[in-house]
Amino acid sequence: MYAEPSSSRSAASRHRDRRRRRGRRHGVRAHARARCARRRHRHDAGPGRPDRRGPAAGGHPAAA
Repeated sequence: MYAEPSSSRSAASRHRDRRRRRGRRHGVRAHARARCARRRHRHDAGPGRPDRRGPAAGGHPAAA
C-alpha cells in the first residue's frame, strides 16, 4: 500500500487514526456479534451448500 517504508508518520499512528475515523462499531464485541449473526443466517443462503459460503452459494458476492 505504501511504497516508501520510511514515511513521515509511523504505521501505528496511521493505523490508529484509521481506526478512529471508522467510528465505534468496530470493537471486539461488535465483531463477535457479527460473526454469530453470520453463522445464524447461513442457512438461508440460497442455492449451494449452506455451510460452505462462497461465490457458488448465491446471495451477495461480498458475503463469501
